[in-house]
Amino acid sequence: MSNKFDNVEELLTSSLENLEKLYKVIKEVIENYPYQKDIDMSFGSEDSGTKTTIRELYDDFCKTLDEARKRLEKPNLSIAMIGITSSGKSTIVNSLIGRKIAPMESGEASAGTLTLKHSNESELVIEETKNAKWEIGRKTGLNDDQLYDQIRNKIMLPFHEHRKKEEIEAPRVSVSVPLLPVCDLNLLELPLGVDVEFIDLPGLQSVTDTDNLKLIQDRVKKSFNIVVLNYQFVGDEHREELLNNLKENIEFQQGRTDSIIFILNKINLRTDEDLKLDDKLEQLKKNIKSKLYLEELPEIIPLIHY
Repeated sequence: MSNKFDNVEELLTSSLENLEKLYKVIKEVIENYPYQKDIDMSFGSEDSGTKTTIRELYDDFCKTLDEARKRLEKPNLSIAMIGITSSGKSTIVNSLIGRKIAPMESGEASAGTLTLKHSNESELVIEETKNAKWEIGRKTGLNDDQLYDQIRNKIMLPFHEHRKKEEIEAPRVSVSVPLLPVCDLNLLELPLGVDVEFIDLPGLQSVTDTDNLKLIQDRVKKSFNIVVLNYQFVGDEHREELLNNLKENIEFQQGRTDSIIFILNKINLRTDEDLKLDDKLEQLKKNIKSKLYLEELPEIIPLIHY
């Protein structure tokens, strides 16, 4: 196990060193460019909105590099749970963290973004969002039952009630509590110093605006993804939309699925008229492989849901 830890630390250190080298080279090129006035000249297509300057590109590069530097200096394993509404992802989140905090509903009560971080002390943070109809701010010292009640009844349910009447941004909530996979390092086999967070993203059926879709896509790109599919709706149009939101991440991984696990949940709802489970899984694997242009068939974990 120590060898695994050493390899992770070596990779993090090496990546940080290579980033610094790249930054120095790019900075030197910009500073010593013989035609400095050209750096601020625009190029690209004005009609398509892609007109920019070398300096703007350089500034964007520096911003992205700074973000990457911070992530490498304080590494964090971000695990995002995505699925359609009522797929059971919130129940799986609670099982993974060893606590009942994420709202578990047959409807849409878990919509919104819930981030669960490790801490020895309990903390609830509700971010300010557009047209929020719930209390914003920070609370400490809440137990699991109080956290569950606050998130479900004071935030998520009011959101669903008000979104029927007006455009309203989905809530963004963070909870810090002791997480089982961090308390027991043998579960994830991560070295000391690597933080872990779980993100319960809004169910696809509950997402109705581009801002929330962008939020999901941004999180998916930066996280290890657990994709939860509902056995009853494996041919559903929302599943297709869900897979579409994974495409950019798959393209970034060059067709690999190292950062994705698929779960087929609620297989206990299978009836005698359905295909055999093995045949159903094989059919689904082929569909996902084709949809996401994968190099090989993905692994899908069948799960019984109670």
